[in-house]
Amino acid sequence: MFCKVVFDVPLDRDFDYLIPPELEKQVVPGVRVTAPFGRVLTGGLVVAVSEITTVPSHITLKPITSVVDQKPLFGSDLFPLARFLKSRWGCPIGQILFALIPPQPYFKLNAPPALVPPHIKPSSLTLGSQQKQALTQLLEVPAYQFKPFLLQGPACTGKTETILRAAEQALKNYGQVLLMVPDIVAARQFINQAQQRFGQDYVYAWHSRMLVSQKKKYFSNISNGVPCLVIATRSGVLLPFKNLRFCAMLEEHDDNYKQEENKPYYHARDVLFFRAQCHGAVLAYVSATPSAEMLRWAQEGKVTPITLREFICKTQTTQVKLTEKKSEQSRYFSKELLAQLTQNISQHEPALLILNRRGYAGTYYCLNCGAYAKCKKCGAILTHEKLDDGTERLHCKKCGAVEGMQQTCPQCHNLVFKSRGGGTQKIVTELAKLFPAAKLLQIPRRRHAKDCYRTCQTISYIQIIAPRFRHA
Repeated sequence: MFCKVVFDVPLDRDFDYLIPPELEKQVVPGVRVTAPFGRVLTGGLVVAVSEITTVPSHITLKPITSVVDQKPLFGSDLFPLARFLKSRWGCPIGQILFALIPPQPYFKLNAPPALVPPHIKPSSLTLGSQQKQALTQLLEVPAYQFKPFLLQGPACTGKTETILRAAEQALKNYGQVLLMVPDIVAARQFINQAQQRFGQDYVYAWHSRMLVSQKKKYFSNISNGVPCLVIATRSGVLLPFKNLRFCAMLEEHDDNYKQEENKPYYHARDVLFFRAQCHGAVLAYVSATPSAEMLRWAQEGKVTPITLREFICKTQTTQVKLTEKKSEQSRYFSKELLAQLTQNISQHEPALLILNRRGYAGTYYCLNCGAYAKCKKCGAILTHEKLDDGTERLHCKKCGAVEGMQQTCPQCHNLVFKSRGGGTQKIVTELAKLFPAAKLLQIPRRRHAKDCYRTCQTISYIQIIAPRFRHA
C-alpha cells in the first residue's frame, strides 16, 4: 500500500510514501502521520491512499513511521474546502490543509460529552412585525437546504436579536451554529451575553488569544458534532463542523474578515458561503451598511435581501455633521468639533474620537524629493511612533518590522526626513495643548479592552481610540 502525504512547507506538491503492513488499516485520507522528510521526522497529512504508485521502480520509497490520529479530525468537506481556498486565493496545498487541521499532536478527538437539553433563557426584547417576518423566512427553509440571506437595517432594528432567535431554534434541534464577529473585542462582549442566554456549556469562543486547553476542548467537541453555538472571529470559518445548521456573519462590511497577514489568504465572507453550501445550512449576512460585494450579490440574486426599518427599542436620532478637516486653531480639528469638545468638557461629559491611524504620524518622507520611507522587508510605508520612554522609531504595520529614525532616501540619497499626517499619538499631543485641563485616555490596539472599559466607566475622558475598538 502507498499513500501521498503533504507537509506544512511552501511546496505545492505531495510526496509518495510506503505504508508498513501493520499501519495499513489506520492510514486513510485526512489523518496525520509522522514520516521522514529530508533528514528529520516531520508531521504530515495523508491526502490519498492507493495500492499502486506512479513512482519509477528504481526509486525506493521511504515508509511512514507512525499514525497520529485514529480517525480524520475534519469532515468530508476537508479536501473540497482546501481546493476552494487554493483555486480562489492561491497557496501551497500543505499550508492550506494545516491551517484547517492543527499540526500539533495534542489536538485530537476526545470522547464527546453527554448531551443535555439546552436551557435557554427567553429574551426580554419583543420583536416587531418586520423582525417576525424575517425570522419566519430564516426558519421556514427546509432542513439541509442551503439558503443565503442579507439582513440589513439601521441600528436598533433587531438584526442581532433575529439572528439569535434563529440560532436558538437550530440549537434546540441539536445542530451546530456559527456566529462570526469582526474582532476579539466584539467577540468577548457577545460571548458574555450569549452565555447568560444559552448557558456556558453550549457557547464556545474561538479567536487567536484563547488558551490552548480551551482550543483543544472546543476543537474536539466541534469535530465530534456536539451541538454548540460558536462565536468566532475570521479563523472560526475554518473549524471542523460536522452538523452546521445555521451560520451568520455580523458586521459583514468589516475589513477584519479579510486574512492577508498570514497564509493561507482568504476572505471569511466567501469561505462561509462555500461552507454553508457544503453543509446545506442557512446563512445570514448582517450589516447596517453592506459591502459593495454583498450589494452586488443581492442584485444578482445570489443572496435574498431582507430590510428591517422598524425599531424594537427606544433610540435617539443620531445627528451627523460634515465639517472641515482643520481650523485656524488646529490642523486636525474643525471649528465645530472644537466647540463641541469645549461644551462637553465644561459639562463634565465624555467625548469619543476615532482615528484610523496609529502612531505619531502616518508617514515619514524625504524633504528633498518627497519619497516615503518604506519597510525593507515588505515594502510598506513606515509609520512614525513615539514610545513611552521618549524614544522614537519607524514601525511597519503590515509585517511588524522596526527601523530607526535615521533613513537614507533610496532615490536622491538625502538624509533629512520629516513626518507627515497625524496619528493617535499626535492627536493626544494636540489635545493636551488645546485643552490642558481635560483628562485624555488613549486606547491603542495593544491595550487590554477590559482595563480600558473599567477606566472609561469611572471618569469622564476625551477618549482617542483605534478603529478596532469601535465595537466596545
